Amino acid sequence: MIRHISNLYPRINFPTYGIFLIEQMQELNKSIDIDCLILKSLFPPLTSNWKIYHSNILKSDEQYSVKQVEILDFPKNIGLTITLAQINRSLERISWIDIDLVHIHYLFPGVLITPFLIKNNIPFIVHIHGSDWNQFRKRKKLKSLIEKALDEAKLLLFSGSENYEDAQLLYGSKSILLKNGINFRAIDLINEQKEINKKSIEIITVANVVKVKGLEKLAIFANYKFKIPITINIYGEIIESRIHKQLIALFSSSINKIIFHKTLAKNELLIKLKLADFYVHTSINESFGIAVMEAMYAGIPIIATNTGNVQNYAENSFLMKTDFKSMEKIEDFIFTLERNESDKKKNIESLKEISLSNYSEKLINIYNKIINNE
Repeated sequence: MIRHISNLYPRINFPTYGIFLIEQMQELNKSIDIDCLILKSLFPPLTSNWKIYHSNILKSDEQYSVKQVEILDFPKNIGLTITLAQINRSLERISWIDIDLVHIHYLFPGVLITPFLIKNNIPFIVHIHGSDWNQFRKRKKLKSLIEKALDEAKLLLFSGSENYEDAQLLYGSKSILLKNGINFRAIDLINEQKEINKKSIEIITVANVVKVKGLEKLAIFANYKFKIPITINIYGEIIESRIHKQLIALFSSSINKIIFHKTLAKNELLIKLKLADFYVHTSINESFGIAVMEAMYAGIPIIATNTGNVQNYAENSFLMKTDFKSMEKIEDFIFTLERNESDKKKNIESLKEISLSNYSEKLINIYNKIINNE
């Protein structure tokens, strides 16, 4: 059995949080036996309460609900040594019989269980999904722990090209680039039709992957006077975070209409996506932009920074790469460029390599090679 470790799982107030991991695990579970431990944590590391869930999240039909088996609570500021000791005691109370391999998603907090795995000779791989490679690897409190974990890991998987070359120099062939699998089937089930002859342009973006610097680029977009009115719909948890005041300042004088929305359930967000006229992606440090890939598959034109896997696709009438400094070029892309339907089809066809089924097949091959010592 393969045990997955993750700190991401959907919840009532954020139903899309980590759903891409859940969908990937559910796809894997069709072919092999896997289960999942959820490490619930709040950032910054080592200064908050911890909880560990042993979950049957993969087989639940109740909105991916987490059925807790083991909970681990820590007081604040207890330090790394005590944290690891308490995590170790908690893990000992969970059965590890028949676990052939552990798949750790995200360098942190997953690295905190690696001393237990190393001590008990349980093989593991570490999956770096985003910026956590730089964010945690050089932190003083975690540096030696992370270096030990990376040395002992059977493989290091990278979901995006960001930091992959750096890892190759340090760890050689032990580092593998494996692009995330995306559930495009959910988009295929949507039959919504767009309105025609609109008097305004509907833009959609997903705020929780944008962060502050990306929102500054979005503000430039929002404050530009286009030929006709622009409505920008921003979905995501970031509007309820501590930077809310900064958002208000950024968008308070916007020329165009800005609508902030709370995070929607995945199927609701995909409907909004398919009905939009354009998708705008302003993230500057996204390792693998699932949202922008979903927009590409939905067949709507995209205006994006050259991050989050966007760099792997050529510009055409349905994809513009930009640093958002030349709004005149963006305006031309929106209003004057003729859309070539063959470009849309080519974009959609190119996304087959990151389908859930393709991802699952590649990952199962990786598991089998490690388990069989090939």
